[in-house]
Amino acid sequence: MISPSGQIATLSNRADGPADNFSATCLDISASFTTTNSPSGQWRLFVRDLAAIDVGTINSFALHITSNN
Repeated sequence: MISPSGQIATLSNRADGPADNFSATCLDISASFTTTNSPSGQWRLFVRDLAAIDVGTINSFALHITSNN
């Protein structure tokens, strides 16, 4: 996940090993970003599937930003 300011958070790095159908929900990546950055702007999802044999597909993705104020 790349924030509008260019900070990066890794959502997963081969977390499920060789298993099929990896799913990740409710990931809290707030610790990856400084609190001084505004969440406003364009967020980007950067994906690389490095598996040699199978092919990955993203079926859906959502980013929800909440405030602790």
